[in-house]
Amino acid sequence: MLVRLAILGLTTLTALSVGCSALPGQGASAAPGKLTVLGSAEEVYVLGMTNAFEADTGIKTSYVRLSTGEALGRLRADKNHQQFSVWWGGPIDSYVDASGEALLEQYRPRGSSTLPRQYKDDGGAWTGVYVGVLGFGVNTAVLNDRHLTAPASWADLARPEYQGQISVAHPETSGTAFTMLGTIMQLNGKDVDKGFVYLSALAHNVLRWERTGAEPARVAGRGEAAIAIAFSHDIVDAAQLSPDLKLVFPDEGTGYEVGGMALIKGGPESEEGKRFMDWAISKRAQELGPTFRAYQIPTNPDADVSPLSAKLSTIKTIDYDFRWTGNRRDDLVQRFDATIAPAPN
Repeated sequence: MLVRLAILGLTTLTALSVGCSALPGQGASAAPGKLTVLGSAEEVYVLGMTNAFEADTGIKTSYVRLSTGEALGRLRADKNHQQFSVWWGGPIDSYVDASGEALLEQYRPRGSSTLPRQYKDDGGAWTGVYVGVLGFGVNTAVLNDRHLTAPASWADLARPEYQGQISVAHPETSGTAFTMLGTIMQLNGKDVDKGFVYLSALAHNVLRWERTGAEPARVAGRGEAAIAIAFSHDIVDAAQLSPDLKLVFPDEGTGYEVGGMALIKGGPESEEGKRFMDWAISKRAQELGPTFRAYQIPTNPDADVSPLSAKLSTIKTIDYDFRWTGNRRDDLVQRFDATIAPAPN
């Protein structure tokens, strides 16, 4: 399915433009504190949300942005002396892994009862804040110039005529790419050997492996590659500057992410972290995404959805098993590193 993306002017990034209305229990009388967030969404989104939270609550908020795989590695390295209090953004597969290693503190944010069950952990280890769907970003001008047709399926991406034409991130560093890895395994009936046969064929067509999940969409938008594998919201963002970029959802079905957040066990600012999580699932906070060029689908059912966001009802998605992939993350990534490609430096 091809979706023509309109070119929109870039929105202004300023936390002050989003207002300062407080949530219940977060009024001006509450003593301000400080908070350090580990962010794994795109940096413009992390920056915008932390600025907005500070404006709403008076809590001095800073962040470090790391891709999901890198963030998990940082939490492991800092296990006995955590530097961050809340982890926000990135697919929950890695949150499942982190929870299994006792890196997360159970916390159910205020108001989380309104979220659909599939967007929160039963034990309170993580809470979903957005949903993103994998797709292909295809540069029609590059395809025409190279006399290629647009791919319509995952199977098409392994065709030899696409050699050197595909940009994708690496699953060791990128949550987006790990969602792709999990999708391939599940499209092959969770037969890991069969999935890696496909990945070996795909690898012959990859221009290079990027560190972050959004970068392939920008690579294709610039015309360096004809095709990107990325979340649709990142393709939408890249298309604002690249009118030849179109979005394709594969015929066999595609995987998706639930972007998570969690309280970090042993973090230095636990109470402020809880307040951030309460705030982050509110209707107002979840409607801020497009202000910061983020077009994911909100998990709060009361939040308005951007017209540029993917419409799940029109897309064939697989029954993505986050627990299965999360529990096998290290094994899958290590095999990918050893047999497909090492992680980029």
